[in-house]
Amino acid sequence: MYHTKSPPLEALSGSNPSESNLTHSVFEAVQRIFPEVKEQELARLKDEYETLRLELDRRYKKAGLLTFDGDPRLLALEDSSSFLVYLIVRIQMPNVLLETGVANGHSSFFLLNAILKNGQGYLTSTDTSQSVGSLLTDEEKSSWMLKVIDPTRTRESFIEVVESLPSIDFFIHDSDHSYLWSKFEYETVLKKMSPGSIMASDDVNYSYSFIDFTKKIVAKPIILVDKRKAFGVIHLK
Repeated sequence: MYHTKSPPLEALSGSNPSESNLTHSVFEAVQRIFPEVKEQELARLKDEYETLRLELDRRYKKAGLLTFDGDPRLLALEDSSSFLVYLIVRIQMPNVLLETGVANGHSSFFLLNAILKNGQGYLTSTDTSQSVGSLLTDEEKSSWMLKVIDPTRTRESFIEVVESLPSIDFFIHDSDHSYLWSKFEYETVLKKMSPGSIMASDDVNYSYSFIDFTKKIVAKPIILVDKRKAFGVIHLK
């Protein structure tokens, strides 16, 4: 049996009020993961991110991308969450990255540009459509492989993708946020995560799946509270 409602922030914060899982600060979240990183390095990486953010805004405007509410980014990673993802990949320098859910390529853009800056790494992304990643350039796609999930056998298809990869250093879930599917993704990918790797998930306030998963594996998550959503990170020791 599992919760069918979205969790309140209190449920995401953890059982110890003095050591809350929650933070509203990207820098605080990063320093919890990488306490050795200096402020000067974070400031330099922030400048990199701001340049990329402006470029992504330019691409949105050029493409004229719209959704029912006029802003396609409402469905994508929010600004602080995007910044956190960029920082993690730049600092961690992972070799094998896995992302679920591509859409127009908003989060893929930051992952791939971090890989290009690192000079190492490869991103595999899954989606149920081939027609995704419209915001990405050919240069960015040089470090990218899209795997299309067969909608008639989604679980088997996803397992095949995960099993085809070497040990995974960084994973981000941003596909179907329903409890059962996100739980399935977390548990499937966990088996292939390398020591010291990082698992991340957008929209962890959508269901109890992420927080239940962290309890099951006895991990203390870091949850970044963004403007509308919450973004979760687990650093596997």
